[in-house]
Amino acid sequence: DAGVQTVFASNVRQPDEVRTLLDYCLYPPDGTRGMFISHTPAVDFSVTTDVAAVTRFQNENMLLGLNIETVEAVEQLEEILMPGVGFALVGHEDLSQAYGLPGQFEHPRILDAKARVRALCKERGIRYIGVAFSPETIAAEVAGGADLILYGGVVPWIRAGVTAGVNALRAATD
Repeated sequence: DAGVQTVFASNVRQPDEVRTLLDYCLYPPDGTRGMFISHTPAVDFSVTTDVAAVTRFQNENMLLGLNIETVEAVEQLEEILMPGVGFALVGHEDLSQAYGLPGQFEHPRILDAKARVRALCKERGIRYIGVAFSPETIAAEVAGGADLILYGGVVPWIRAGVTAGVNALRAATD
């Protein structure tokens, strides 16, 4: 209730879940989100006297993202990617597992789901997030219409940096 502006929902399966999320994310009159506006980041940690203006701004700038990672979600994409959803991505690992194809990210069923999500997002003005597993896959995601790229992660980057340092130390001491 204190001003969060982005919610990323995993494991969404049904349109009703998305409607509930939107209801919980938006302040009245657009939703039923609880309200504590004063002294929050939404008002630069000050007291506000224009609660209506702040809640209107917050509602207009709320960002709900969906991780499409279940067979049910893929089967109901038309209904799930509804107005109010700000972005979507395909959770490859969970979706491949859900289809009984663990790790087969290039399987036609996974690629088809990804293409459908991307096309519906574009059609409806929803941002599509491409997931890149390596530097080589970034260009393909951009060419495929990704608005944003989810790439890498802290642990692999730390591991790569530590490995480079260890290799440099080994080379210097051999």
